[in-house]
Amino acid sequence: MKRFRFRLEPMLRLRQFRERQAQQRFVQAQAEVAESERRLQQGSELFKESADVLDEKASAGMNISEYRIHRNHLTAIDRALEMERRRQRKLIQVREKRQQELAKKSKEKKMLENLREHKKDAYYQEVAVNLQKEIDDMVTVRKAREIMK
Repeated sequence: MKRFRFRLEPMLRLRQFRERQAQQRFVQAQAEVAESERRLQQGSELFKESADVLDEKASAGMNISEYRIHRNHLTAIDRALEMERRRQRKLIQVREKRQQELAKKSKEKKMLENLREHKKDAYYQEVAVNLQKEIDDMVTVRKAREIMK
């Protein structure tokens, strides 16, 4: 009996490879979004701490040049946070795109895997039918020999 051979096996391996690549790109995009979230969290904490320091110094009394320096520092932090928010929105869009690509690649691979299983089942069913026919033929020949003796 010959072993089952799926003729599209090289195509299936290629699709599995492409799915793994898509998974890696998706994981990378997820990591970039998480890193951006971490940066936003740190920036927000820094802004809050700097604002608290400014409030403390302002209530204790400070000259206008010190106030401007602290205020400029807060403005710079706020701008950096806004830039990071924009960057994060873009990263989220990239992550969603990569997730869609991954779903597409997984679907393509799954389609070939299902075809392979269907073909494999059909092959072994056909082998079983042929084997049963051979057994039936052998039994018929044996019975015919017994009858002729």
